Amino acid sequence: MRNYLVVGTAGHIDHGKTRLVKSLTGMETDRLKEEKERGISIELGYAYLKLPSGIMAGFIDVPGHEGLVRKMISGCYGIDLALLVVAADEGFMPQTYEHLAILNLLGLPKGIIVVTKIDMVSDNDLSILEEDIREGVKNSFLENAPIVYTSTATNMGIGNLIELIDSFSLSLPVKDTTGPFRLFIDRVFSLPGFGTVITGTAFNGLVKKGQSIEILPKGVTSRVRSIEVHYQSVEEAFAGERAALNLPDIKVNQIKRGEVICTPQAYKPTSLLDLKIELLKGKKNYLLKHGQRIRFYHGSNEVLGRVLFTGLGEIRSGETCMAQVYLEEPVVAREGDRFIIRSYSPINTIGGGVILDPYAIKRRKKTPLNSVVNIEDSVSRYVKILNNEQSFMIDIPALSFLSQKEEEEIIKELLNSDKFILLPSEKPLYVSLNTRFEENKLFVKQKLQAYHQVNPHSPGFLLEELRNKLTGLDVKQFRIFIKHLIDSGMVEVNGQIVRLKGLKAVFSGEWLEGRTALLKLIAENKLSPPTIKELVEIMEKQGWKKDKLYNLLKAMVEATDIIKVSEELVFLPSVVESIKRELMAYLWKKEEISPGDFKDLFNISRKYAIPLLEWFDHQKITFRDGNVRKLRNKQR
Repeated sequence: MRNYLVVGTAGHIDHGKTRLVKSLTGMETDRLKEEKERGISIELGYAYLKLPSGIMAGFIDVPGHEGLVRKMISGCYGIDLALLVVAADEGFMPQTYEHLAILNLLGLPKGIIVVTKIDMVSDNDLSILEEDIREGVKNSFLENAPIVYTSTATNMGIGNLIELIDSFSLSLPVKDTTGPFRLFIDRVFSLPGFGTVITGTAFNGLVKKGQSIEILPKGVTSRVRSIEVHYQSVEEAFAGERAALNLPDIKVNQIKRGEVICTPQAYKPTSLLDLKIELLKGKKNYLLKHGQRIRFYHGSNEVLGRVLFTGLGEIRSGETCMAQVYLEEPVVAREGDRFIIRSYSPINTIGGGVILDPYAIKRRKKTPLNSVVNIEDSVSRYVKILNNEQSFMIDIPALSFLSQKEEEEIIKELLNSDKFILLPSEKPLYVSLNTRFEENKLFVKQKLQAYHQVNPHSPGFLLEELRNKLTGLDVKQFRIFIKHLIDSGMVEVNGQIVRLKGLKAVFSGEWLEGRTALLKLIAENKLSPPTIKELVEIMEKQGWKKDKLYNLLKAMVEATDIIKVSEELVFLPSVVESIKRELMAYLWKKEEISPGDFKDLFNISRKYAIPLLEWFDHQKITFRDGNVRKLRNKQR
């Protein structure tokens, strides 16, 4: 059983929604001066009530004015229970019908019809009104909903309504809170001493005090300093709860209504979506054409976009079809989310539906939308995503917004399919199509073979250069990919160099002659070798070209024939190892060494001492403390 629910009001302007909420909760939701002066709701209002069962009910009071439908949609997005409010002295009015249509399109599971102002009409009028109401809600989710008659003037029916809300709350399913967090922002303000506060209904997962969050689509990150639910400070807020989050390091002007707060890197904004659209059927005849500009409502956001049909040019009232929408600004959506569409001008609610795929691919007008898959068909969905994703690997949680249970089930499905490879062994798991994964393995093999044929003297390819050759892999994905190639015996890695397993650098011809000559020059003065510039000048006199010499020296460094301790100096590895042993023995006994002591210890000049000391620092053998060096880890 859940311990909270969110209730939203809906209905025509001046039908008593705000007074009804006040009678239920004792709280005034109209907080603005203009609202009090005009006697109408302009912004969303919030209140709460502890039901007889102990469940906390949060109430969202929405405006009824036709010019404020956007705020009504925002307030009702994600509610658990709807109260359709109808004034007894007026009955069904234009906004009653529009609000009911929106609730229906949002997929609301349950609702109650509340008749207000019954003290203003006769019993005979109420009998006629009930027939009108039943006709008005016919073929909607409220067709068989209970009707409660109330009067806020006398408090008649308020107790019955509370009991009915309580009984509904006990039958609502518990929301899964194991997936990544997502909250649609519907209000942003600042409090003295606290900083920025945002409010909204948590739609997925949970958020904890102190947790890092991301604000999308901007990509700004922050930390939750404190959380309030129903004006009470709490440690965490769950999916389905109304929550206020304090973000101390974010300014009010950095956030706006309609944006999303979520688990970092768990969601990504999108502008092209596959949809199932349903046009309203009623007294008005609507027509939606291919390419028509629309207003798209999702969460607490309103975005302009164009609807794109595939295989047909238009749909009419009452028709349902698959389509795409291209939005002028990105949204943070997932499959299964509901949406509302309104015409661009004049503004009318014309339909809505469900998002089938938030990461759609562009199709031609005459191409049927046959690649849209059932949102529960995870194998087909991943094939589709991976075929169109820039990277050939994706993080399972990041693109599927899965709960823990759903993730376990989908991993079983993917493992049982021969289409995928899952890696690494620990979470988060990445998935790739076998075909695309093998194509990239072959690409790496061919790239390394071709490189070594042209550069036989080189010990291998730079890892970073190889990553840049592979499309769309970030550092973590590349590391996982290379580890798989190492574990499979295809490649080996030495520092920042990758090569095919068993492949060694081969110096032959003049490259071998040059290598031998350079090693001899460096070995003649082991502790005080010539600088790189001096080596090049000596070799130039023997007929070598400068560019070729620098390439040869680079190849020798990559092959670990020599160690480059600075931009000017190279040493033999055996010499560096000997200096390291003697230095560590000295520091073990004396704790620290100055540059002067280092010079005396090895009988070298400052020209060699300082670069060597800095190189040992870089290798994390020593560290600098003022003007002396000490062992980083004093262990034998």
